[in-house]
Amino acid sequence: MMSSYANRGFWLWVILCWSTLTSANPVLEVQHLGNEGVLLHSGETTVLIDAFIPEETYGRYAGLAPETWQSMLDRRGAFSSVRLALASHVHVDHFQPDAAVAFLRAHPETEFVSTAQVVEALASVEGAAAVAGRVEAVETGGIDFSISAHAGIRVEFLRLDHGGEFEDIQNLGHLVHVNGFKVLHIGDAEMSRENFQRFGLAQRDLDVAFVPYWYFLNPSGVEVYRQFLQADSVWAVHIPPAQVDQVRARLAESFPEVLVGNGNRRGLIK
Repeated sequence: MMSSYANRGFWLWVILCWSTLTSANPVLEVQHLGNEGVLLHSGETTVLIDAFIPEETYGRYAGLAPETWQSMLDRRGAFSSVRLALASHVHVDHFQPDAAVAFLRAHPETEFVSTAQVVEALASVEGAAAVAGRVEAVETGGIDFSISAHAGIRVEFLRLDHGGEFEDIQNLGHLVHVNGFKVLHIGDAEMSRENFQRFGLAQRDLDVAFVPYWYFLNPSGVEVYRQFLQADSVWAVHIPPAQVDQVRARLAESFPEVLVGNGNRRGLIK
């Protein structure tokens, strides 16, 4: 019969082995919040991208669910401690400055990084001075990308031209390194090879990629997706709620590997 000392030693061994296994095999939690807003959580690290969007925009793109936005402000669940928040560009379906200030005032631990246009918009909001020390603009003129660490998180900022008739809009792609995982978010990047080929994304072994849904409905977008945006887990985002069912049917037929971001989807990447 095992002695009490040996018994304690056995269970200590089990606990240490389990701890080693779990620490050696991190998990990334991904949550689609709305439009292109996402949450990334692994270990003690939480990152938000394009998440400050509580209001519906342009009469077609959904904002955050009211309960999600309240949880963000109340620091509940996965939003209890957010180390880094990012925004791809200044359009209101990706960034709402009043919401950003409200969030940053509720989260004194959070650093916020985006384009100069976004930072300028944030600075115009009442109360912005109180959070200005945790807000930083990324240089987007004359360089293709920059790499820096914010709150201990490595981020590659990619200068990706905005699609459509918005040549004056600074749009950032983000390649975020979270606990060994590589996550790509491209904002509203133009669907062209020239926009992506200089970043070597095809060789990056991406774990997750968030791609606007229209890429999968357009020959140029499909070419970019096939060449540069392959990942273990691909999410179609920026889908108007009125078109979710239609987009889901199209993707199921031609791109069954792609997940549909509909504002409440969660995933675990191992």
